[in-house]
Amino acid sequence: MFILGALVNGIAILFGTLVGRLFRQISERMKETVMYGISLAVILLGIQMSLKTQHFLIVLISLVIGGVIGEQLDIESWLVKLGKWLESKVGSKKAGNVGLAFVTSTLIFAVGAMAIIGALDSGMRHDHTILYMKSVSDGFVALILSTTPALA
Repeated sequence: MFILGALVNGIAILFGTLVGRLFRQISERMKETVMYGISLAVILLGIQMSLKTQHFLIVLISLVIGGVIGEQLDIESWLVKLGKWLESKVGSKKAGNVGLAFVTSTLIFAVGAMAIIGALDSGMRHDHTILYMKSVSDGFVALILSTTPALA
């Protein structure tokens, strides 16, 4: 099944969010420690994957070109506008929460390197490994974010 990795990732995010909504009393120190651990794991995975590549120049050029295109298209402001539009439709007791949560979750779950590389590996080579690793980290990040009062 070619979308298995994406399904597992979506389920992990949903599960993490639901668990986080049930256990809201997680200390800030615990949240910070978990986020640091996940960040370290993702950094190590990125380093490991970059050391395996035979074409690092292509990776570097792709990052630069992608950054330039993203800045030229001003993708971030479009994402913020979409978040504000969503907030106006959903409504919020605290101004800015829905839009901020949308932008944050989109950046974390949808447009990161693991999401893109994992989706390519999953679809082209039927190797879901990266998306499975992303699922574990995304599940915990969703849990942490859903317990944060500013985004809850």
